[in-house]
Amino acid sequence: MDNVVKTEKNQILWLNTVKGFACWIVFLGHFYADYSYIPLLHKLYTNIPYFNVLKNGTFALNVFYIISAFLVAGRYLESNDERIGKSVFKRYFRLAFPIFLMDVLCFILFKFGLLYGRILEMDEINYTLWDVFRDGFYDAIFKGSRLFNPSLWMVGELFWGYCIAIMLSLIVKKMRLLNQIVFLAGITTLLLFTESDYTTFAFGVLAYIMYSLVKRRETVFKAVIGVLIIVWGVFTASYSVLIAYFFQTHFADTTLKFQWVQCWIAAILFMTGIIFCKPARKIMDNKALAFLGKISFPVFILHRVWECSLGEKAYEYCYALNMRTTDGIKASFIVTVFATVVSALVYYFLIEPHLNKLTKLIIEAIFSEKRSKPQ
Repeated sequence: MDNVVKTEKNQILWLNTVKGFACWIVFLGHFYADYSYIPLLHKLYTNIPYFNVLKNGTFALNVFYIISAFLVAGRYLESNDERIGKSVFKRYFRLAFPIFLMDVLCFILFKFGLLYGRILEMDEINYTLWDVFRDGFYDAIFKGSRLFNPSLWMVGELFWGYCIAIMLSLIVKKMRLLNQIVFLAGITTLLLFTESDYTTFAFGVLAYIMYSLVKRRETVFKAVIGVLIIVWGVFTASYSVLIAYFFQTHFADTTLKFQWVQCWIAAILFMTGIIFCKPARKIMDNKALAFLGKISFPVFILHRVWECSLGEKAYEYCYALNMRTTDGIKASFIVTVFATVVSALVYYFLIEPHLNKLTKLIIEAIFSEKRSKPQ
């Protein structure tokens, strides 16, 4: 099995591109949720049903989960490295540090009256910096806290899903290829029917094995099949609400989580189609597009903060000037996008490198590793 993740840099590009687009779909979904009462946005999504995929944050988030597990599988299936501890600690700090900084930002903005209370799970702000520290380094990851940002409910899933992907990769590592596929397909199906939030992480490991097989021989037939599966996935993501409503109406035992299951299926179909379709991957093999994926996590954790602070201030300012509602939406959208992109770039270029160095030092201290001295 060729190590397509580590030896072919262009493959990283399309993965990052998909991750970047998924992140911005989450952004559009949150923006629509806050302004869905506006007739303009409501008509846009109602009259053009396929636009619904652009506000389906659950679908986009699970695409992100698949990519995360895909990369984990690429590392553990293609190397002799079976150390779990270092990877888990590294993952923890790479999540905790940016969440903590985001919590600090929310805390400061609210203290200055710039952050609207609907983003926070609290009625009164009587919290201290200790609460900010605890939320960033423990509660958000291990307890699913949404104290400072409701969008962070997925952080715990991202951490534990990463651990599950490592475990599954190590389990199937010594198996024959057919046994790997059958085992992972069975685990994915089992998790799907039990409505587990970790379904797409299991599929992400299987997706890496599928991609390794597809790369051995790319054909026009596979590309066509890939396009059809991509369209099927987009259709499922666009109509997931209607499909779930149909089943809930006709089958009394159907749970509300059935809509989530539709989004998981849509994400699985979408990523399967991309894996089979070489032309689609070629289109996304673009450094500019791939950069969206590199800043996707800071965009994800920051967009909601700016939307509910500067973006809402811009909307209120337009309202105070008796401007049209559509102008207020446009102003809010532009301000939110601008603030999100700028802060994400600042984090990526100026903050993240130092946090990575700090994480490395902490990991070395925990595992008592000494740097090799030059000869």
